Amino acid sequence: MNRLSEIPRILIFCIAAAIFCPVASVVLAYEPLGGIETQYSQKLNDRMLGKSNLHLNQGQADERGIRFVCFRDAKDEYYIGAAQFQTIAARVDVVAKVLSEFDRYVEWTEGLVKSKTEKISANRFLVALEQAIPVPFVSNIHTQLLYEMETGKDRVTFRYQLKKSDSLVAYDGIIILEAAPNNATAFSEYDILNANWGVAKALGIKKIWTDSLKSMYQADLAVKIQAETPNLPLNKVLKSTVEIAAEKDFRSCFEQRQPL
Repeated sequence: MNRLSEIPRILIFCIAAAIFCPVASVVLAYEPLGGIETQYSQKLNDRMLGKSNLHLNQGQADERGIRFVCFRDAKDEYYIGAAQFQTIAARVDVVAKVLSEFDRYVEWTEGLVKSKTEKISANRFLVALEQAIPVPFVSNIHTQLLYEMETGKDRVTFRYQLKKSDSLVAYDGIIILEAAPNNATAFSEYDILNANWGVAKALGIKKIWTDSLKSMYQADLAVKIQAETPNLPLNKVLKSTVEIAAEKDFRSCFEQRQPL
C-alpha cells in the first residue's frame, strides 16, 4: 500500500470540521470562501441555495436509506464527485451537533490523529487536519479546509473548500440539513475533489473512485448512527461503519456517472 492509496480516507472527516454556533444571516449570492476556487465552487453554492433540485430524487437507496449519485468531469476522469442523500431519524439541531463536534472526530474517523480549528469570523473557520498513513517511513497527510456554516430554525448548511494540502489539489463540498416530518432530518451532501494521485493511478480509475465513495459512505452512515443512537459508544460506531462500508459496491454509481 502506498501513501496515495490512502487519500480517500481524508473524505471521512472532510464533511464536518466546523464549530456549531447559531448564525442568523443567510447567504444570498456567491461569496468566495478564500480557498482554492474551482469550476464547481459557485455551482455548489447555487445548489445549496436551492436554485436547482436536480439529482434530489435520483439514485437507488440501499438497505440503510442512503442514496448516491456520481458525477463525471468531462476533462478529467480522476476528478471525483458524488451527491449523497438520506433521511435521519433525528432533529436538525441534533444532526448539526454531531457534525460540529469536531474534537470527537478522532473517535469515529479511522486514521485521524490531530485537528485544530481557528475561528475566522462569526460563521467561518479554518480547520487543520492530520491523517496518519499506516505505511512505514511515509509521513502523515496534512490538510487545511475552510468552512462556512449557516443556521436557522429548520435548516443548517455547511460549505467547505480546500485551502491547502499535501495531496488534495481541489475540494468543494456542501451539506444541507432540512427539517422533515416526524422530527427527522433530510440530509443532502455534495463532494467534488481531485488529488495528485501519482502512482496510485496504477490501481485503476475504478479503484480510486470506489474507495473514495466508500469513505464518503462511512462518514454518512456514522453521522446517521450517532444522531439516531446518541448513547452508542463512538468506538462501536467506527467499527461498525468501517465494516459496513468495506462491503459496499459502488461500481454501478461509477459506471453511471453524469454531469453535475
